Amino acid sequence: MCNNTRWIYPSPVATYEQVVADKDLFMSTLVNLHSQMGTKFWIPKVRFEDMNLHKVFCKVTSHGGIEQIVREKKWKDVFDTFNFPCSQRNPIFILHVRKLYYSLLHNYEIIYFFKARGLFPPFPVTGVLDGIFDRGYFISVTIESEKLQGVLYLQSLSTVTQEKLNAEEEAV
Repeated sequence: MCNNTRWIYPSPVATYEQVVADKDLFMSTLVNLHSQMGTKFWIPKVRFEDMNLHKVFCKVTSHGGIEQIVREKKWKDVFDTFNFPCSQRNPIFILHVRKLYYSLLHNYEIIYFFKARGLFPPFPVTGVLDGIFDRGYFISVTIESEKLQGVLYLQSLSTVTQEKLNAEEEAV
């Protein structure tokens, strides 16, 4: 389900280990996820055969997920699993498979591999720790093409405990 800025990810109905071990469970949970989220599901053809989405998902998550594969340029490792001919290892075909992964498997990866719950943006968010100081961190975050910079403040345990005590006193 999607509103203007965020996806509401449903809870998984199986563990990552279970869907990796059972292709039928993987496919049924994948179809169910697309149905729940209102996204289009299909099985693409590669070289006139159905693409093995289970195999792609297992290979990509074994390398840390799609974002890590893209960042570390590890698509060759994914492609080696499928024995694609050299003619299909060109940048256009690689981009095509990557787009298929994002549209069909990325949300599934987020829920089943990364165990995400609740509201999340429907686009990649990346962040960098720019610096540290005694009260928190300086950070940079990129959301789509927009780069944001800011500060994350640490909240000490004593502050949290004091706030909790104050709240309890007000309730009495």
